[in-house]
Amino acid sequence: MGLFDFFKKNNSSTVVDAKQTTTKVAIDYATIDSLAKAKELETSKQLVKHYLFPLELGGQENALNVVYITQVADNAKKIVDAKVDKMLEEGADIRYAAKPEYIGASFIPSKILVTVTGDKSMVEVIDIW
Repeated sequence: MGLFDFFKKNNSSTVVDAKQTTTKVAIDYATIDSLAKAKELETSKQLVKHYLFPLELGGQENALNVVYITQVADNAKKIVDAKVDKMLEEGADIRYAAKPEYIGASFIPSKILVTVTGDKSMVEVIDIW
């Protein structure tokens, strides 16, 4: 065995690392047309459950306040909600609305429109798909 033979590929066995071979399949959110399908994607970590009106800001834990969105959209919405929380901490008298917008029969919103009015104002659009 030569000095560099150690680095040669051993063709007698193959080791497959599942983490390296896993590929994400693009999801057509237009076909997710039910709560059951959304929950399946949540179980597989492709969507997350998100409260439109954050529980931390007084939102209620009920079906009307829940959407299923991507992790990226969830992170973006949390950043927007942190700005709203800061406005409240500063004593601003504001009104908050988070309105999901849908395309076709999809159960997954295509975007969320966040509107703040009052002493301070803000409009943010979180694109989901």
